[in-house]
Amino acid sequence: MVAFGLYDAAFSTLGRLLGQDAKTAIVGVTLLGGLASTIGWALIVFFEGLYGWRISCFILALFHLLLGLPLHYFLLPREEQSTETHAKELNNQTTVHKEGNRLFMLVAIILTVQSFVVATISVHLLSMLKTIGFSVSTALAIGMMIGPAQIIARLLEFSLFKNLHPSWSSRVGVLISFFGIIFLFTDGYVLALLGAALYGAGNGILTIIRGTLPLALFGQEGYATRMGLLGRPIMIALAFGPLISAFILEKWGINILLMILIALVLIALIGTLKLPVHQAEKVAE
Repeated sequence: MVAFGLYDAAFSTLGRLLGQDAKTAIVGVTLLGGLASTIGWALIVFFEGLYGWRISCFILALFHLLLGLPLHYFLLPREEQSTETHAKELNNQTTVHKEGNRLFMLVAIILTVQSFVVATISVHLLSMLKTIGFSVSTALAIGMMIGPAQIIARLLEFSLFKNLHPSWSSRVGVLISFFGIIFLFTDGYVLALLGAALYGAGNGILTIIRGTLPLALFGQEGYATRMGLLGRPIMIALAFGPLISAFILEKWGINILLMILIALVLIALIGTLKLPVHQAEKVAE
């Protein structure tokens, strides 16, 4: 149920409503989402300190029920679907597999591999930094660079690079993440700060790409179905990435884990180089 509240549902809705013009709106949603999470964490800490975690969860649930649900219900425009349109949408999943299967699989691999890396670093960042010699306070300071860098990257994507094709944005995002991971886990505070900033910026761009790339490559028709199909392996990677990485970290150490993460990002980078850069209604044919 939690997945209904993540970016995928919002991206699918924007793609349905705005079509190829949804990129700016998707970037805006991720930008506001980053700011909202910053405020949200502060609120959670505040409520938890006053009322405990159970009451805090209840308050957050009320926010969803009394604020989020009415906003979505009353503000989102509705579409009257004809029988023909409804039947067409029911066949979208079959269409996805018939049209552009190789390209779709390539996009799925890129996003899934990157999600595995992001999940691993999100959960194990502090312990990995401590393993290579940073103190807890220094590791926290390094980790705090990631959030602001994500927001700055999304602002740039929203303004200066709003006309850049998502295939190019994905290449930039993965490349920046690649160098970010290398610098992040070096034995030097300044380089680690730079690495955290680069990794955060790359991750900020790639969050946007998750919504804009399928829309640009495959078009509006069947977009929600494609987002659902892409979301399945991504969610698996997000769920099992930290567990697998914890096992590797415990069994073979940080160097092996870092080599695996760098290799995965290289796979994603090579995949982005194979993405087409034209606006495709017919890419999938």
